[in-house]
Amino acid sequence: MKRRFLLITIVLLCLLAAVLTGCGKKKENAYFVNFASQGQFAKAEQTLLVDSPDTSIYSYDVENDLFITIQPVVNDYSSSGYSYLYGIASPTEGVLAKPTYNSVISIRGDYAIVTKPAVVDNGNGTTSYAPTIGVVKFRGENKGDLTDFMTVYNSGFNQFFFAGDYVACPGTKTYPFSTATFTTFYDYKTAGQMLEVFKIRCGYNYTISIYDDYLVAENKDHAFFYNVNDIQTDGYLTYDERGTYIAYPEDTDSQYTDNIQMNIYYIGNGWFTRTARLKSTQKFDGYNIEYEETDLANGSTTVYYANIRCDMYNAKNKTTTDREWLIVDNVANSYYVNYYAQLSSYLNNLATFDESTGIYDYVLPYMDVSAMIKKGYSIVYYYYFPYADSGSKQSEVTFCIMDENANIITVKDMLMPSVFVDGVGTETSDPMYEQYFGSVHYFTKNLEKREQIALQERKNTYSTHIYNGIGVVAGKIDYSSKEIKYGIVSTDGKIIVPFEYDELSPFYGDYAVGSKKANGKKRYRISTDGTAVEITDAVNVRQGVYVYEHYGKLGLKNYAGDILLNAEYEKLDVYDVFLTGGKFQSGYVIAVKSKVNYIFTIS
Repeated sequence: MKRRFLLITIVLLCLLAAVLTGCGKKKENAYFVNFASQGQFAKAEQTLLVDSPDTSIYSYDVENDLFITIQPVVNDYSSSGYSYLYGIASPTEGVLAKPTYNSVISIRGDYAIVTKPAVVDNGNGTTSYAPTIGVVKFRGENKGDLTDFMTVYNSGFNQFFFAGDYVACPGTKTYPFSTATFTTFYDYKTAGQMLEVFKIRCGYNYTISIYDDYLVAENKDHAFFYNVNDIQTDGYLTYDERGTYIAYPEDTDSQYTDNIQMNIYYIGNGWFTRTARLKSTQKFDGYNIEYEETDLANGSTTVYYANIRCDMYNAKNKTTTDREWLIVDNVANSYYVNYYAQLSSYLNNLATFDESTGIYDYVLPYMDVSAMIKKGYSIVYYYYFPYADSGSKQSEVTFCIMDENANIITVKDMLMPSVFVDGVGTETSDPMYEQYFGSVHYFTKNLEKREQIALQERKNTYSTHIYNGIGVVAGKIDYSSKEIKYGIVSTDGKIIVPFEYDELSPFYGDYAVGSKKANGKKRYRISTDGTAVEITDAVNVRQGVYVYEHYGKLGLKNYAGDILLNAEYEKLDVYDVFLTGGKFQSGYVIAVKSKVNYIFTIS
């Protein structure tokens, strides 16, 4: 769910800044990673060829930098007469596993949890198709199956899952089952096998995570904390009552369990934030917060009333610290890179086709927030109450930084986390939260706020989006019509691209690409002096490149119009990748010609 924010005036911005600056702010940028900008893309180099005419690319795993391949196969048990098998390929190492799996459920390094095709004897002269699940090593020495693949796959629960340095399953690896009251953890990196290490007395209905040496098992309204090194003689981890968390202990008859939501996040060095919320769409006695959630799937917004409580827990010494004012909503750090990387990658590569124009919509990029913060620090989103003086419980969300000792650090005037490119920080849109509105501004490498264009009360307000080497992309919102037009402003406040575009990319080298909906959606190549020239062959504008069409075939150009791939492909997709390897952006191109798949790296 992505949160929806209200228009924020200068007065409210100043009030919030005054509240935050008393919490141990530091001047230097010791917290945010500084990424190198991406100039004009100049080439597309082939890195992988999937030469089977029946095999194509299914998806991209951004965390592991791997592609999942797919191949249709004849299947007498399917109503359509065929099904699909999946494989794994690397853009640098080639095909790692041919399409032999029914599904690739999860990948961790060189290992994967997969399902395989299997036919079982029903005992009455008939057979049925029943895939089995297990763990494989798909790359490197001793590659092969780590389990016997005798377990029939049940999609109703996690039969095998990665947890820290272990593979876990409710029950045992030879008999995982949904009614298990215990979970077994295995070392899966010992040559060619999975060795049992320990168990806990929590079954399939717990969500289990391991950070450093600390294990947390979460149910709907409670959680247990363990240390993975405290193993008893019976093989179970030591249970200590001090490591038990009950969200609402007063709910003795579990009357409100279905309305309870818990969020437990790891900060580092044994510290966890623990938030419990009892929420409803109706006001109730005891609610202390009101907030809105917007469903990204359909755009609908729901108002919730909730009783929220939050504390800090130290798993080292099993002590709890109350933080009543710090009502945590979310945390981003190196421990949650999988979640944020996959979410932002999904949104960035979710191209929406416009049926009326026959071309794809352009969307400014979302950032992987977990990659923006340096290791040892966490971005902690929390609720605040800008209208508390009037008695309102309506909340908004801002953030602070925590170090691994749970010390709180705030940055003056920064309401949301910033992505820094070439030392210029913008409170860019992340995959969880929308923009605040106000002035056009950025933050220097010393974390000082620089205002480029001031908010105009009751006339115009602005959203600030992204910087890539030349200027900041911003949106200008008219108070009366709520219409938004995009432009680009230099760091010294000069308007490089006027606020007249319905869509607008950042600059890559000397060019940006924008569109205007008037008279149909027209695309324009915009130079650094603001000159705009119509682009007539663009089908799908991506970040720094666009797919073009010529005589029914597809190719790739950069924003300057230089051809990176000739128009000779029947299908061409671009996967934008952000904030990896110290660079703002890189990317891959998947191109299909005569049923053969090619993968290119753009640089």
